[in-house]
Amino acid sequence: MDVAAISGLLAAYSGSRTALARVGELNASLSRSEARFRDVVEAAPDAMIIADRNQRIVLVNAEAERLFRYGRPELLGQPLTRLMPHRFHDFHGARVADFDGAQGPRRMGDGADLFGLRRDGTEFPVETNLSVLPGDGDDLICSVVRDLTFRKETQERQTLLIRELNHRVKNTLASVQSIAHHTFKSTGDPAAFSEALEARLIALSQSHDVLTRNDWAGASVADIVAEQLSPYDHGARPPYTLEGPAMTLGPNRAVTLGMALGELATNAAKFGALAGTGTVHVAWEKHREGAETWLRLTWRERGGPPVTPPARRGFGTRLIERSLAGGLRGSAKLEFGPEGVTCVMDFPLLAGEA
Repeated sequence: MDVAAISGLLAAYSGSRTALARVGELNASLSRSEARFRDVVEAAPDAMIIADRNQRIVLVNAEAERLFRYGRPELLGQPLTRLMPHRFHDFHGARVADFDGAQGPRRMGDGADLFGLRRDGTEFPVETNLSVLPGDGDDLICSVVRDLTFRKETQERQTLLIRELNHRVKNTLASVQSIAHHTFKSTGDPAAFSEALEARLIALSQSHDVLTRNDWAGASVADIVAEQLSPYDHGARPPYTLEGPAMTLGPNRAVTLGMALGELATNAAKFGALAGTGTVHVAWEKHREGAETWLRLTWRERGGPPVTPPARRGFGTRLIERSLAGGLRGSAKLEFGPEGVTCVMDFPLLAGEA
């Protein structure tokens, strides 16, 4: 073999070694890129499911396992339809089959009722973004799935709150209208009307304040009573005492009781125990009336100016009696003794209140 041939072989060998080294570098770079891609998919906060053009799953991340409650080996090679209710199979299959990604990602489920299917057969609302991962003739479909359960529940709560607010506003306006109408009929001049109306609206507002602090879930009897008497607490010791077990009334019933107590408090501040150095003692207890549990609340004024029975039954007295009869299905008994006013309210408790 001559020198030229040997030189050629050596050059070819050197070139092969260089080419092989380059192939090795490219393979290593490809492996690193694939590892980085898998890390990105694995770290994604949403479920990611990658399928081939036959809609067979080739890769899922940890969030997909958690969301659908499958182990990874259980999903690989399975059709995408395994993760959705049967009623969506045809729709979803057609949408994925004609998706080429040319127009960018496609959102599915946004504004529509699209559901995922967990391993245990439970359904949950989802939205899905589809995108294409291009390859050499073997493009992949990437589906990013987001659980909409919390969003749907929030929207339902918001809708419920809006309806409840609308109902409350209508009831409040009806109450204000009724109070204004009857106050006008029972007062003889504009000044008296203004004073009486203001006091009754304040009582209504105070009842709402108690409920607002409890997110309108109801209010305790102690809070309802204290809220109506607190405006008259100006000294070192409050001019009232409260006594009774812990118990809660529903929202509408709390407002009704608050209005009746507000009427008693206003009258006590103008003519009774709260007009001077007297005191008001409010006590409540539960008792049985047949198969029902009732609440008996007693308002007792002492130490105020001498009391004389009114010449006629005013709107305040009728408001208390009507509130107990209509709003609470009970009764109210007012006594105007010389030592002070006493009012006994009796009404049945609803389920959950007793």
